[in-house]
Amino acid sequence: MAPCLNTTWRRNNESHHTFESLSYEIAPPFDCESKTTVSRLEISNHRSLVQHIAQLRNQANTDRHRALLVIQNPPGGYLQTLATAIDAPFLAPEDTSDRADRITNVLGREFDTLVHETAAPVDAGLLAALTGTIRAGGILILGLPCKLTGAAHRPTAKSDNRFQQRLARLLLQCEQEHSDKIGVISLTEAAKSNDAAPATDLSRIGKLPAGNNAPLESAAHEQDDLLLAATRHLQRYPDACLTITGRRGRGKSALLGRIAQWLVQQEISVAMTAARRSALLSVEKQGVDIPFFAASEAADSGCRALLVDEAASLPIDTLTRYLQHHEHVVYCTTIEGYEQAGRAFDIRFTDMIAQLPRKVLALHPGSAWRWAPGDPLEAFIDTLLLARQTDTEEHDRKPCAAPTGDPLDPAMISKKPDQTDLRIRRLDRDELVQNESLLAEVFSLLRESHYQTTASDISHVLDGPDLQIWVLEEQQAISAALLLAVEGKMDARLHEAVLSKQRRLPHQLLPQLLAQSANRAAPLEASMARIIRIAVCPHRRRRGLGSRLLQELARAVARPVGSLSALGASFAGDSAKLDFWQANGFTRFHTGYRRNPRTGTRAVAVLKAFDTSVDAALQRAARIHDDNRGWLQGSTLNTVKDPADEELLHRFASSQRSLTDTYAAMSRLALHYPINLNPTEGTSRRQHEAELRAFADRYLKSASALAQQ
Repeated sequence: MAPCLNTTWRRNNESHHTFESLSYEIAPPFDCESKTTVSRLEISNHRSLVQHIAQLRNQANTDRHRALLVIQNPPGGYLQTLATAIDAPFLAPEDTSDRADRITNVLGREFDTLVHETAAPVDAGLLAALTGTIRAGGILILGLPCKLTGAAHRPTAKSDNRFQQRLARLLLQCEQEHSDKIGVISLTEAAKSNDAAPATDLSRIGKLPAGNNAPLESAAHEQDDLLLAATRHLQRYPDACLTITGRRGRGKSALLGRIAQWLVQQEISVAMTAARRSALLSVEKQGVDIPFFAASEAADSGCRALLVDEAASLPIDTLTRYLQHHEHVVYCTTIEGYEQAGRAFDIRFTDMIAQLPRKVLALHPGSAWRWAPGDPLEAFIDTLLLARQTDTEEHDRKPCAAPTGDPLDPAMISKKPDQTDLRIRRLDRDELVQNESLLAEVFSLLRESHYQTTASDISHVLDGPDLQIWVLEEQQAISAALLLAVEGKMDARLHEAVLSKQRRLPHQLLPQLLAQSANRAAPLEASMARIIRIAVCPHRRRRGLGSRLLQELARAVARPVGSLSALGASFAGDSAKLDFWQANGFTRFHTGYRRNPRTGTRAVAVLKAFDTSVDAALQRAARIHDDNRGWLQGSTLNTVKDPADEELLHRFASSQRSLTDTYAAMSRLALHYPINLNPTEGTSRRQHEAELRAFADRYLKSASALAQQ
């Protein structure tokens, strides 16, 4: 029986599929739109399939690599039955669990054989996380909900998925390069039969080879050096802090366990925390028994040293709080975006702690721990997700957020490029998916610009709805790029539901936010674009290129030549980014009232309007926003009643607007009535706001009655 690891791993005893007589054939073309015929092994016998798996694993074991077997378009239940027969864990294509939990549940685990039936479209992040769990000599058996095409081709139907097309093409290329460890097979109709049949007798086939879990000698030597550096740092500084970051499979958790062992030997009290308790296994493998605390309770552990595994999956505020309660803190995490915070830890937190009065040592294990160099499974995933090819690049490149300083710094004016050398253009995503070098250049630039980058971003860039990619070229070289999403044009029947916050439609952030902020429906009727990411090449920054790209984009998309009524963005609101957007003519109209746990900052929304109706709503929203912030901060108080006050109070009284977004109107009301906008001791915030809403409702009814007299 295949092991059921947790609630996410589905049991494999519910399906009864027949695996009949041995048959090898040459499959027909894999895509009806493609005229290229591809030779492919087609299997109809269960025993021959298991033998094929063993053959791939034997070769992988010989070379200390991992193997991959892709089964095209398997029928429902087939892979589940296969997993049962070979006693392997099975991951279903869909599950009731949260997607982030599915990924977190496999981080740090190791398997010799793992069977995964993918959904359509393929979840790139989950696939990437799963490949990292296969140890040397092991195999990932992957069921794809499609057939692979033998040649690159442009999409021929609206249902075509660019990421999946590219995945198919890269799989076939990898199979040709590593045919002894990567296999792509089809199943005959006999193999797909639903007739009941007895389970395969594995004793007559032979056991699958055991995976090789011993670390490579080079990786072990590297880890010894890192351990020595870590212990010396901990001995030298009473407030030492360590960060262990790197790619999957680099022995980070093993290093964390050895550091824990050393701390215990030094009689230093130590505890551990992580998003999940199973992370403690990495420490227990070193023969160390230390207490585990939930992330929310770890700051009160009372231990001198705290180990934090899977650190990227925890809020930055939580990570920072640990520094205030422990002499030593060791953070360990992968930085490829598998863990829930994307790359916030790598981009933001490491820079933050570097500025603290703490002695911080950054450790970067670079050598693969579980497999030898040249591993075909890692090469395939790196190519598919356009991951960095070396660990040196991982830490030498500094990510760019929104460009800062341009065009405000007069010293930069002389460095601006000749305007005739610059050209802005929109990239065709259908063409982009066929041009690997251009895709890699653009995606790497966009990826480095944002802390929420994840392993699934390449899929989103290629197939996300209503997305556009624009680039600024300087002498035919890409100097800057941005990704935008077209939003708006919402059904008029939904306008009131959106304004009253009864409905929140996906992929409509700016129109909904502006409409609710201004309490006007006009933005919902308009078509506008939200800039998701903007980035300038590191060696070309501070030359005004980010500003130039924004300005040229605005000219290209604005009415009447273009089709958009506004252009905007939402981002983590630090002062440098806000200065950049405001210097380019964008108006801030919204500031979130809660801090993002990943960044420690509040979200900010800005907009530049191109037509009068949207501009009127923008100016109204900005005035209300600035008025609220003035009262909240106790400065620039406007005590004169605003014409919008009564409308906003109606929304607030009906629970359709927050107190923060109605603070100025309520504050002016408090000048004339005995109400307190701050909750009294013993009163919850929810209860306090309910009382304020009830008061606003009574006030409005009283004012209406007086007006009718």
